[in-house]
Amino acid sequence: MNPTRAALIALLVLAGSVPLPPRAQVVDGSRKSLSQIQIGSAKAQAGATLGIPISVRDGLGSPLGIEREAGASVQSIALRVRVLPATAVVDARVERAGVTASATLRFEVSPRTVDGVSWLAVFDDPVAPLLLPPRTTSTVAMLQLTLASTVRPGDRIELRLDPAVSVLANGAGTVQESVANGWVTLRDGLITVR
Repeated sequence: MNPTRAALIALLVLAGSVPLPPRAQVVDGSRKSLSQIQIGSAKAQAGATLGIPISVRDGLGSPLGIEREAGASVQSIALRVRVLPATAVVDARVERAGVTASATLRFEVSPRTVDGVSWLAVFDDPVAPLLLPPRTTSTVAMLQLTLASTVRPGDRIELRLDPAVSVLANGAGTVQESVANGWVTLRDGLITVR
């Protein structure tokens, strides 16, 4: 797949233009577990640069997963992290880590926003599927932050995942898990300044 087509598919996924299954936790009479996207927490000093893990837990029986047929595993990850207050951080970026560090990319972008950073990565399913075992938390990226020198001990910096943009999808963008369709939960992070 060429990068232009991959970018278009990724934008369709983010825009919610792809038909989704109805919100559900019980499918075919059995309870299924939800997937989760989470940001770690840390303690740091003013001016420090630190890496905070971003992890994914694939829900057992969810629409995506390595237990599903070919083409229905998590191959696209989109998220937006809001840093509150935004003035507490002078630099923010997302870098691949853990299971995505050596995965073959189709497309990746990590633009800085006014109050944080976004990340969209689409991986090449046939070449190297992401190995996200069900109900196991796997690191997929690192949120690299540099704290402002003006933060003070005791300050709390919230790292909030945007539920409108934080999505797991297959490589084609035809199946996705999100907060909106009820298949993803989010777990925010926190930096405590010491």
